[in-house]
Amino acid sequence: MHYSKERYIQAFDEVQQIAQIIGLKELVDEAHTIQTRVVEGRFYVACLGQFKRGKSTLINALIDEDVLPTGIVPLTSIPTLVRYGEHSARVRKDDNEWVEIALNDLAEYVSEEKNPGNVKRVKAVEVYIPSPILSSGLCFADTPGIGSIFEANSLATWSFVPHVDAALVVIGSDPPITAEELKLIKELAQFIKNFIFVLNKADRLTSEELVQGREFARSVLAEALGHPIEDIYEVSALEQRQNHMGTRDWNKLKETLNGLCTNASDTLVIDMAARALRRLSLLLSSAISEQILALERPIEESEKRLQALELAALNARQSLQDLGPLFEAQLRRISIDFEKRRKLFLNDILPKAVMDLESRAANIQTIFGPAIRAEMMALAQK
Repeated sequence: MHYSKERYIQAFDEVQQIAQIIGLKELVDEAHTIQTRVVEGRFYVACLGQFKRGKSTLINALIDEDVLPTGIVPLTSIPTLVRYGEHSARVRKDDNEWVEIALNDLAEYVSEEKNPGNVKRVKAVEVYIPSPILSSGLCFADTPGIGSIFEANSLATWSFVPHVDAALVVIGSDPPITAEELKLIKELAQFIKNFIFVLNKADRLTSEELVQGREFARSVLAEALGHPIEDIYEVSALEQRQNHMGTRDWNKLKETLNGLCTNASDTLVIDMAARALRRLSLLLSSAISEQILALERPIEESEKRLQALELAALNARQSLQDLGPLFEAQLRRISIDFEKRRKLFLNDILPKAVMDLESRAANIQTIFGPAIRAEMMALAQK
């Protein structure tokens, strides 16, 4: 079920408010970014495919400017967004703050050579170009090629999948399409409908090779997507940059992209908003559940400790009850033993004490009764 553009804008406001309350700044920022895309009517056409298919060169040819770095080795390591505006560029790092950079410095942040494995911690890159094809809200996303030795590059492309609104899939001839490319296309097909297939570097192939490559790709793509593939555009992005002649299927490709802007842009934006709202709502719900569990955990742990103490006290009382008769029997044994020892002691010491007392009494010189008793008492105490 889809809502109006205005309702989605309001919904992203609500997401931002809730995320702000529970301290999820990244989610606040993402909701704001998507909300701005909805307001401005921007949708992302991601250029996807195996490394060295000529994706960056293709985008350069489509915007008619050599902006994105190109070369003979895998270059793109960070998804780069190309959108409409005056010539400029900016990057965002871990602190989520945008920093303006010179267009000539773009390779310092997006290329594998200058930023291997994204050691500079770049999270996003945006390039602004006043190209007519971008003026209606279409934004190209130049993604790292999949299948290269740089695993982080493939991961970066897969991470960008939720943000794709339409796919510009660049295939080749050797091989026309790989298993990993098919896997990526199948993943995208679960939530987007618009695929544009381009067989690039057509100038390097014979007519026979073009037919073989195109038909092979058409067959495996139809099987993967479950429907016939009508168009696979044969182009040479490098040739177009050099002579600007619109050879091969170049003009047809441009017409298809312009058709997206003219006929499908509103639908693409609404579909994007619906997908993003579902995704962010799930993230928000998960974060709230985690925070509730974190708050409840100390209470649960205290209750468990209290229950453990109560159980220990109960066990102690039971143990005392069980051991009571044993304690009483032991006490009786100790009392009997003490009484025996007392009698033995008295039997041994009493005769000696009487003899000693009588001997001392015989030496008393006092003759008066009370005085004698007092002196006898003193002797007994000694």
